[in-house]
Amino acid sequence: MAKIYCDGAGWSGDCCKYAIAIDDKEPEITRLDEYHTSNEMEYQAVYSAACRAQTGDTILTDSQLVVNQVHGLWKVRHAKFLPTVSAIRALMRNKRLNLKWVRRNENKAGIALEKDK
Repeated sequence: MAKIYCDGAGWSGDCCKYAIAIDDKEPEITRLDEYHTSNEMEYQAVYSAACRAQTGDTILTDSQLVVNQVHGLWKVRHAKFLPTVSAIRALMRNKRLNLKWVRRNENKAGIALEKDK
C-alpha cells in the first residue's frame, strides 16, 4: 500500500498548481493558468491523489481543512466544494483509502511546491 502525498497552491499571479508524490518517487506538479484559490487547489490535489490511489493506500496532506471536512468533522461552508467532497468520500469508500493530516515539513508534495518557482 502506497503513501500518496499531495498539496495545492493558489494563484501566484502566474499560475495555480498542485503536486502529488507517491512514496519516494519524484513529485509530479500540475500547473493551471487560470485563477483558483488555495483551498480549491488543496481539494484538487486530494481528489487527484484519490483518483490515482489503489485500494488501501493512504493520502497525506497538510490541509487540516480538507481532512476535517472530508471526514465530516468540520462543516463544508462553501457549496462549491460539496461535489468535490462527495467525490473524494466516494473514492475513499470504494477504494478503502485513508486520508491523514501531516505537518507541512513532512509533506513531500508541499516541499516540492515550495521549491518549484
